[in-house]
Amino acid sequence: MTESTLEWQVSSLALQLLSERAQKVIRHWVSSGPFRDVTGAPGLLYLAGDGEKSFVSLAVEAGCRACTTSVLEEMTHMGMVEQDSAARVLLRRAAYAPAAPSAGSVVGREQLGEAS
Repeated sequence: MTESTLEWQVSSLALQLLSERAQKVIRHWVSSGPFRDVTGAPGLLYLAGDGEKSFVSLAVEAGCRACTTSVLEEMTHMGMVEQDSAARVLLRRAAYAPAAPSAGSVVGREQLGEAS
């Protein structure tokens, strides 16, 4: 199964290392359509900008209007995000994991990442 069919959640590592507000930002990043890429994974975001796909707009939507800079610094310091020279922010894979399947769903071995 492809990444587009997976749902994501905050990883256990991020839950241990990050503040509640940083966790909320990641939770919104992995679950909100505008902040996901075409495969359904968390998208690469510009730091700021007029468009809806920026880290600043993500943090504001996640309820972190006044703490955008401190959350970004925390996430960078803990290795959960990377910034590139074009002022884009990437959520590193250590920050999120596939969500546990819901009780009513049927999950195949390939969806769980296991070989047949």
